[in-house]
Amino acid sequence: MRTILSLMLLMNMSFTGAQGLNEKVDLEDLYHQIDEAITLSPKYVADYEKQLNEQKELFFNESDAEKKLLNGMILFDMYRSYKNDSALFYIRQCITLADSIGQYGLAGQARAKMARQCSNSGMYVEAGELLDEVKVSLLTKEGKTDYYDARNHLCGEIANYSLLPEVKKRYFDMQRQFRDSLEHVSDQRSDLYLAMRMWELIGENRVAEALKVSDQWINRVGIGTREDAMASYFRHIVYDYMGDSIMVRYWLGKSALADIKCAVMDQASLITLAEKANEDGDTERSYRYIRFTWECNNSFNTRMRTSQISPVLNVIEGNYQSVVGRNTRILSIASIVFTTLTILLFLILYYTYRQKRHLTKTKKKLQETNEKLADSNFRLKRMNDYVTKCNKDLFDINAKLQKEIPRHGVSQ
Repeated sequence: MRTILSLMLLMNMSFTGAQGLNEKVDLEDLYHQIDEAITLSPKYVADYEKQLNEQKELFFNESDAEKKLLNGMILFDMYRSYKNDSALFYIRQCITLADSIGQYGLAGQARAKMARQCSNSGMYVEAGELLDEVKVSLLTKEGKTDYYDARNHLCGEIANYSLLPEVKKRYFDMQRQFRDSLEHVSDQRSDLYLAMRMWELIGENRVAEALKVSDQWINRVGIGTREDAMASYFRHIVYDYMGDSIMVRYWLGKSALADIKCAVMDQASLITLAEKANEDGDTERSYRYIRFTWECNNSFNTRMRTSQISPVLNVIEGNYQSVVGRNTRILSIASIVFTTLTILLFLILYYTYRQKRHLTKTKKKLQETNEKLADSNFRLKRMNDYVTKCNKDLFDINAKLQKEIPRHGVSQ
């Protein structure tokens, strides 16, 4: 019943006007696209693997150290949300290359990138040690952006997951300092800056401005790209703050769809969308999404995502098993009822068949009796006709005799 009500709600609200882009949304169509993308996921992965193999050939066949370093950075970026172990392998190669040719600024930037990847994977100690090795004075503006982004993210992660209030406060204070530095050095046209700007506007309850920034971001990125996935994810945060549940699901779906098509294994949007589907009572869809996310996480291979997905998976799987159990019980009852009705129908058909045979036999006997009766009637009619004829002949003889008797009497 809950599922039916949820579907009715979605149907009634599937076309909703939104602020900012004034978009019209069709959730059912979007869900259908996501389901198709999940089915086609092996193809997207195969295509992406082909691109990775081509880039790896460029990396391993390159003899020039600086060009090899550039190709290694590209490989890291390609693996960053695809396979964590491979991403760490190639960024480590970049650090070694940069150090070997005396490009210490690039080596520091590579360490910052590696630290960001580590903190995103829950490897906080490793991330901190890598960042401590970076000489900020040698970094370019782009390198400083990566460095402060890594520091900002690491402090935020430690603050969020710490159970000690004093530790939370200290790292949140440190995060604010690093965020200020990050805003100072980052390109205002970059995704990173736009994400920070949206967080700032939402925190100040300036939702209309946050949507305008989101409009700029959405309109700038290519549809179905990784950048589109990130921009769509941040747009859902604005609508979540506004309490617009339909638009939250729509933009989460858009983000998840882009992630799947780009062979992203570090899924975030689909996890949240699975939770929303579970809240809506759409247990089958939520279970399908969370199972796909779990498989992606196994490929991405981080403990962090596993710890995030496991509780959600357990809840959704529990609900799914309850639904399956209930449906199984209903199916069992239906099977018993169907079997009983089938037996009753068989008995009725058998009784009908017996009655039909009995009626056929009775009809046949009746027909035979009628035929005998008709024959008897025919014979009786013939006999009656014969008797009638005999009576007539007798009458004629009698009449003739009556005429002859008086004549003989007079002559005497």
